[in-house]
Amino acid sequence: SDRICPAPLCALVSARRATRSNERAAALIEGVYMSLHTPLTQLQAQPALRATRLILVVALVGVLLVGSALPVQQAAAQSPAGIPAWPAIALQDVDGAYSTPVYLTHAGDGTNRLFVVEKAGRVMIIENGVKRTTPFLDIVTRVNSSCSECGLLGLAFPPTYATDGYFFVSYTAKGNPAPPLLSNEPSPSTGNDNVLARYRVSSGDANVADSSNEEIILTINQPYTNHNGGNILFGPDDLLYMGVGDGGSGGDPLKTAQNLASPLGKILRVEVGATGTYTIPVDNPFAHSAAGETAPAGVRASAVMTTPEPSTSYSNFLPYIERVEPTATPTPTLTPTFTPTPTPSPTPTATVTPTPGPTPPAMTAAIWAYGLRNPWRFSFDSATGDLWIGDVGQGNWEEVDYVPAGDQGGENYGWSVLEGTHCYPIGTSSCNSAGMTPPIHEYDHGVGQSITGGYVYRGPIAALQGIYIFGDFSAGTIFALRNDAGTWQNTTLLNAGFGIASFGQGPDGALYVVDYGGAIKKIVLAP
Repeated sequence: SDRICPAPLCALVSARRATRSNERAAALIEGVYMSLHTPLTQLQAQPALRATRLILVVALVGVLLVGSALPVQQAAAQSPAGIPAWPAIALQDVDGAYSTPVYLTHAGDGTNRLFVVEKAGRVMIIENGVKRTTPFLDIVTRVNSSCSECGLLGLAFPPTYATDGYFFVSYTAKGNPAPPLLSNEPSPSTGNDNVLARYRVSSGDANVADSSNEEIILTINQPYTNHNGGNILFGPDDLLYMGVGDGGSGGDPLKTAQNLASPLGKILRVEVGATGTYTIPVDNPFAHSAAGETAPAGVRASAVMTTPEPSTSYSNFLPYIERVEPTATPTPTLTPTFTPTPTPSPTPTATVTPTPGPTPPAMTAAIWAYGLRNPWRFSFDSATGDLWIGDVGQGNWEEVDYVPAGDQGGENYGWSVLEGTHCYPIGTSSCNSAGMTPPIHEYDHGVGQSITGGYVYRGPIAALQGIYIFGDFSAGTIFALRNDAGTWQNTTLLNAGFGIASFGQGPDGALYVVDYGGAIKKIVLAP
């Protein structure tokens, strides 16, 4: 038996070192034949052991043949045959220490400066790799940063910044300036209301903004102190997108994420005007939702007011808006297979029955996507225009949502009927997920507990091109995700060892990691 076992294994090793083609198969067959020829001959002289040994030989041949058909196992940093290997990365320190940084971006004005957002209400500049000591913006007196998810949360420079000097910030305000939209929201609110505001760079210094001249674009009531969202950015359509959390507490107690009368649990899409106001883009998915309203020429009537479906557990929420899909809309090729559960949802454990409150129609019309818990960070692929959303989970699942370029919006990502692809609350046997868009990737809380959305890499490192890089705040882990021949592949790139508050993109497409503890790191290839 000693001669029967080692020889085929040696043949297998030899064959797996051959090329992954017909040569590999030929080498394996030849090696197995030669290694088994002598032992099989010896069996003829030992009738008593012939049957037992013949069974072992057949089993070994079967293992070898199955093994030859399986993908070759590579090192952790590698991918299956025919798919590029995952690159190994490292983090490079960037100059300066920062006070609880939460975001990084650039102005797109050709200056190559980086702007670092500090939670307390300041924006600092990194110029030519060196941190400037004077803040670009200081609105600490306006910002409430007293709770863990409050503060100055977002910064966005429009395409016109180089010529007009206007930029936008998102923060949670002191004093709760926005009234509740729904009658079931706490009043006075215990939260820290979202503010979208416009500022302008000073006329005498391009590195200092005029902090005294604020134009408030909109305010949104936050009933609790957490799940404030706050990410803002300009899309490839030059419109402003704003992420808003579900209002906080836990488990979406006010059921705002599925309620299109509320801006909470949504991504909003507006056009900001020259006077510090905003208007609703005519092609927003719910811009023409009133019963009997006719959409302008060339714009689909994407939603109509209707009564709730009896099967939904949200039948007591008004108004309910049913999305009407346009005809002949192609299905995105990268949408994963998802079979909704037709069984109706059970009644939520905490039933809330609100009566309609004062609801500005513009809030519904401003909605681009809904069914989100806390879209803390999302981004557009600068090369394709695809939208990537990192939505922070509740108690079990974190998710990445994907919107291909050219999509008309209006997707429902499921919260709080679903957490990821799972009925919520977890343990619920079935739920009505019809019409909901599942994430392209999810991971459980054994991997990480607070996703930080990132960017598709479009910087100078060729090996990282087209890879979506994101992370987890609690685990301090950097992940990678890409689509290989129609299948989403993911891996862990690096254990950073700190709380990843955000990723940021430089003007050259390079990516940076924002350490909540006070540092900025640049993603580079490992030496």
